[in-house]
Formats: sequence, structure tokens, C-alpha cells
Amino acid sequence: MNVEYLVKKESVDLSFNGLHDGNIEILVNVLQNSAVLRELNLWSNRISLDDDTLTDALAQCSTIRVLSLGSNMIGSDGGLAAVLADHPSLTELHLGDNHIGDVGAEAIATALSSNESIQILSVYGNNIGDDGARAIANSFKLNQSLRVLWIHENKIEDDGAGEMSECLKSNTSVKKIFLLNNKISKGVERSVETVLNDMSCRKNHAEAVKAMEAEAAAEAAKAAEQASKDEELSKRDEEIAALRAQLDAKDEEIQALKEQVIALEHSKLTLNQGMDSVDFVTSTSKEMEKPVVESSPESPFEDSRDDIQPVEDQFAALEAHPSVE
Repeated sequence: MNVEYLVKKESVDLSFNGLHDGNIEILVNVLQNSAVLRELNLWSNRISLDDDTLTDALAQCSTIRVLSLGSNMIGSDGGLAAVLADHPSLTELHLGDNHIGDVGAEAIATALSSNESIQILSVYGNNIGDDGARAIANSFKLNQSLRVLWIHENKIEDDGAGEMSECLKSNTSVKKIFLLNNKISKGVERSVETVLNDMSCRKNHAEAVKAMEAEAAAEAAKAAEQASKDEELSKRDEEIAALRAQLDAKDEEIQALKEQVIALEHSKLTLNQGMDSVDFVTSTSKEMEKPVVESSPESPFEDSRDDIQPVEDQFAALEAHPSVE
């Protein structure tokens, strides 16, 4: 295989080449470097995907549209399903005759639920039973790109096929399902065909389901909004309670300070009274210590003399100027 030649081709056919996980270096190189590859046919080799070398390269190749891996040895490994889930351009995936079983089918169903590009899926001859069929059927509720499903030559019975019939009512994209050579009764097969062909009923059912889902989503959003508001109110109540506790603590501190002030004022008053008493005693002691000065005795008539003197002066004035009769 010439890498320089293969990276320029839009369609590469490497079927029946005896490829296996140990000799796919050139293939990986092509996937990593090609900017034009659209179709890759790896039919009937011995590829098992035991490691992530090939799946990582496939995930990096954003141009590939059709991938054929039928009749290899992939088994129930979920690595390829992971590629399917995230690949933006893959429209056809052929995995027939790989013994993927119910486990592999469930992994593919999970990938289908998020994939938006796949249109044709082939998983025939893979020992898929009712569990795998139910998983793929339920992916119809979410996937709206799948058009054709090849799931014949498996071990699906009426339960798995009946689930497909029911889930198709919520899907308007699937146009054809190949169910030949399973273990399905004729009545259930006809039921699946009836639902597939009654597009009007499927559209009405799908719209009703979408309406219910939208209503449920609106109710959930409303409940979530109310829960958020309740949580916010609860937080506010806690904040208010915390602030009130702080205020109460401050009030207690203020009351304690007031009591301290009263105690200090009382102590000051007591101290002042004590100091006044000390001053009084000191003053009294000083007065008592002063020497006593004895005054000379005074005439008992001295004060009276002062009162009589003006009268005598008046008589003297009369005698000096006698009145004329």
C-alpha cells in the first residue's frame, strides 16, 4: 500500500487484505493525513479494535462518510460506538457479521442517541437478541437522522420487535427496517411494517410526545426556578438570623458597657465623698492647730458711747444758736 497514493483518493477499498490490529499502520497514516477520503471499505479482514489506534484515527478523519467494517472480528467492543457518537460526518456504518451481540448493540444504541449524521446502519448477523433490539429501538426516540436499519439474521423475537414498533411512533426519520430471518412472528412483523408506513400517525404521535415533553420540561423548569427562589429565600433568612444574632450580641455588649459605666460612676462618687471627708478633717485639724490670740477687754459702755455721741453733738449745735422767741 502506497500512503502518498491513498491519501489522495476519495474512496479506498482495502477489503480482503488480511488486515489486523498489528499491520494497520499505513491505514492509520492515511486516515490521519487524508483531506479528501469519503469512503473506506475494510470488509472481510481480521480487525478486532483491541486498542484505540484505529478508532482514534477514524475519529480524527472528519471527511469520511461511509465506513464498511463487515465480516471482521470487532465483537462487543464499544470503541467504535464511541466514534459513532461524536463523528460529525459519518452517514453510513456497516458492521454486519461481527458478533457484537446484545452488549455491542447497546453500545451502538447509546451512540445513536447522540449522533446527528448517521443515516444507514447495518448490524445484520450479529447475534443480537431482544435486549439489543430494545436498546436500538429506544434510540429512535432521540435520533432523528437514521433512515435505514439492516438488522436481519439476528435472534430478535416478538418482544424486541414489538418495542421497535412502539418506539417508531415517536420517530419520523426511519423509513425502512430489515427484520428478515429473526424469530419474529408474522403478526409482529406486520405491526412494524404498519407503523413504518403510517407516517401521518407517526408524525401526530411524535408531535404529541414532543408537546408532552415540552410541557414536562416547562414544569421542570418552573419547579427548578421555584426551588432556586426557595433556596435564595432560605439563604436570606439565614443571613437575617445571623444579623439579628449579631445585633443581640452587640446589645448585650452595650448593656455590659453601660453597667460598667454605672459601676465606674458609683465608684467615682464614693471616691469623691471619701476625698471630701478627708479635706474636712484636714481643714478642721488645721484650724485647731492655729494659736489662740487673746483680745484686750473692752469697756462695756464703749458701744453705747458710739450711739450717744451724735445726740451730744446736736445739743451742742442748739446751744450755739439759740432760737428767737
